[in-house]
Amino acid sequence: MIKVLREEFWRQDAISRDIIKPKSMAEPIWKVRPRNEFVFLTGKGDLQDEQNGFCAKKEKILCFLKIKNIVPIGPFFCISYRDRTQVAQAQLVWDVCAPVAQKIEDEEGFHYREMPEMEVLTVVFMDSYELRMNSAIRYLKDFARLNGIILQFPLFEVYDWNERKGIFITELQMAKFSSI
Repeated sequence: MIKVLREEFWRQDAISRDIIKPKSMAEPIWKVRPRNEFVFLTGKGDLQDEQNGFCAKKEKILCFLKIKNIVPIGPFFCISYRDRTQVAQAQLVWDVCAPVAQKIEDEEGFHYREMPEMEVLTVVFMDSYELRMNSAIRYLKDFARLNGIILQFPLFEVYDWNERKGIFITELQMAKFSSI
């Protein structure tokens, strides 16, 4: 299984031999993603779809948590299970997540999950999500490949609002699969 995944990874990335750091993107760094608990809704397709995308799911989660008298304890994030640089948008599967401080029973499509602590390679960018996301994913994978690391999905996308600059900041995180 590992050999197959490695071969697939190298086949997919063979076309991007040169690493190019996109503008408005920080250098990748390793960090520990702490153990966390969250409530989530699953979606498919375009994350930016007005009726069923990230913002619509986020609003539904906020309403659900308000009814339960629970406040999110950190920024919302998304977990993507497919590589958007490799599959059609309609095939993307993702979860919109709100970190919480207590366990919640699954109810009407809302699910609770605990995620263990893990080491992740992360890169931060400011600017248009649409314009930067694929470049950021390629940059993260290229950086890892050049350093002898294979990253594994899912991809974590953490969103935060910078009040001072009036822009969203997106942090991409991927866990290390193994050393090459």
